[in-house]
Parts: sequence; C-alpha cells; structure tokens
Amino acid sequence: MEIEIGMYKNLLFLIFFYSSFSLACECHVNSENVKENILREYSYSSIVVLVEAIKIKNYLGKVNSSTRTKVESQKVTWKIIKKWKGAVVEEGELITDTITECCMCGVSIGMNEKRILYLQSDVLYKVSTCSVGSQYSIEEQKQSLDSL
Repeated sequence: MEIEIGMYKNLLFLIFFYSSFSLACECHVNSENVKENILREYSYSSIVVLVEAIKIKNYLGKVNSSTRTKVESQKVTWKIIKKWKGAVVEEGELITDTITECCMCGVSIGMNEKRILYLQSDVLYKVSTCSVGSQYSIEEQKQSLDSL
C-alpha cells in the first residue's frame, strides 16, 4: 500500500512539473480592455519603442540542460522609429537577443518587420510571445500609447 501511495505522489509530481513547463508560454491578459492591458505593460517597462528589424542573426545559443544541445536563438538589430519611454535615442538602434526554440516564449523576427517593444532595462532585451506587443496590432498599441 505504501509503495502505491509513493508511486501516485511521484506521478502527480511529474504531471505537475511537466505541465508547468508546457503552460509556461500561455499568456493571459489581465483585462478584456485592450487599452488597459497596453498601459499596464507600459507602466512595467523601462523602454517602449516602435522599431523595425534591420539586421538578423540566427544562431545556436546556450546549451539546454535537459537535451544537452544548443538552443535556436536570434539576435536582432532594430532601428528605433518612435519612442514613448526610455533612455534610448529616436532613430537610434537597439539589439534584442531571444531564444526562439519551441516552448521558450521567444518570437522569431523577419527582416524589415515592425513591432512595438516593451523592454525591461534590468534584463537582456528579448522579444516575448507574452508581451502585448505580440498580442495586439501596432495600430491598437499606438492609439493607446499616443493617448498618454
């Protein structure tokens, strides 16, 4: 009987452990109000800019500890088109470095792609599927940001 209980505990732990990884990239907005979600992300970000990808480098980056293989990553140089917030120069450049391999929440970018980025200055800049910049159109975001 004790062995069965131990096996069930281990099974429950494994289900919880793996499901937490599989749900890691599920993004939930806090409200159904688009403007409220955009303004909340703006308030948490140190840099908010409209950018265009001008240089892209795909490479194999850090080693995934579980598979012992290097993960697909992408370094993007962006031209800043418009700035709403942050210590960056309009028409300057910035770089994001994102793990784009499956299930890591990173977004793969195409050349000349435009995006609004919401960045944190205390971490390496990356493009995330969970950002409102990935969930709403540029126009929806611009309307909310321009109203500040």
